[in-house]
Order: sequence, then structure tokens, then C-alpha cells
Amino acid sequence: PNATPGAAGGVTIAGSNAATTFASLTVTGATTLTGNVSMAAGLTITQSTTNGAGLDITGNGTGAGIKATSGAGTTAHGVEFVSNGTTGSGFQVTGNGTGTGFRVAGGSSGAGMTIAGSSTSNGMTITGGGSAGTGLSIVGGNSGGTGLNISATTTASAVNLVGGSTSGSGLKATGGGTGNGILATSGSGVTGDGIQGIAASTNGTGMTLTKSGSGV
Repeated sequence: PNATPGAAGGVTIAGSNAATTFASLTVTGATTLTGNVSMAAGLTITQSTTNGAGLDITGNGTGAGIKATSGAGTTAHGVEFVSNGTTGSGFQVTGNGTGTGFRVAGGSSGAGMTIAGSSTSNGMTITGGGSAGTGLSIVGGNSGGTGLNISATTTASAVNLVGGSTSGSGLKATGGGTGNGILATSGSGVTGDGIQGIAASTNGTGMTLTKSGSGV
């Protein structure tokens, strides 16, 4: 019987063909795909160009560059990044202009971000930029949300602060309006102190207070 080139059941040609199924396909040159591509067994990419990205994706309009949905398993992750470099980061994000480098929004009752260090490493290390960049800037909710809420476990300190090596303060706090610079409330134990000051210097005072105006 006659077989129309490019038609269903015909001979595959170097041009437009009807829907075609290949048992396997090897392409050595650049390939352009204009329709949706569906894959059932995953995708493995190895970049052959030196220092080239393994995958370069650009979204359209307000669409995300990548949208990844995990499987339904209990511990399935939407995205998992693993660095194979000697000192490479598992995940690096860079913003543009006034854009945030990394923005995270939690679910209706979930945390925006949960970070856990391994063994004795820090859960998070943050370094300010340039000569005067703040290491961490936190703003509470509009009506009454706390800027920062920290809880320790058992006998550990909730916050451990160390000032600069020469004359930096361990803590610098400024109240707003009629608010206190520091409001410290002791625990409910019998001997809990609101504030305990201990001088570690040779002749330092445990606590120095300076009033203003008619204050005590």
C-alpha cells in the first residue's frame, strides 16, 4: 500500500510529521519545542558547556520561572537542592534592584521558614552588607505583632549577644514614643530577677544607669 510521507502511518520525513512515537530518541543539535512537553519518567540534564547552567527557565508575565509540586508522601519536598561543590551553597538567591533576595510566606498557620542547623552548627548565619548594613532587620505586624519572638529550651539562653571586639555593645535598645528601651520580666521562679548584670571586666560595674530630666 502507499504511505504518505509525514502522515499518520506514513514515512517520517525531515519536515512536519503527524504525532509520532519513538522507542528512544537521541538529538545532538539544538532543539526547539513549541508545545507542552509531558514526561513520565523524569528528566536528567548534564550541561556539556563549561560553567553553563544545567537548566535555564524564564516564566511569562506574572508566571513563576519554576513551579514545583511534591508528591503526596509525608516528607516529600517541593524542591530539594544539594550542592556538589567543596564549599558551595545548597541554595543561592540574588534579588534585583529593590527586590528581595528571598521571600517566604507561610501557610495559614505555618511558619514562614523553619531552619535547623546540624550538630553544633548555627541554624542561620546572617552578615550585613558593606560597612553599615544591618545583619537582620525585623518588623512586627501592623497592629501589635512582636518584631522578634525567641524561646529557648530547658536551661539555654533565649538570646546570646556578643558586641564588637573593641567597644561594641552586646545590646543596644531604643524604645519608641513612651515605650521602654528595655522591658524585662523575670520568670515565675522564687529567685528570678527582672535583670541581672554581671561585669566581666577588671573594674567594671555590674550595671550603670543614667537618668534624664526629672527621671529617677
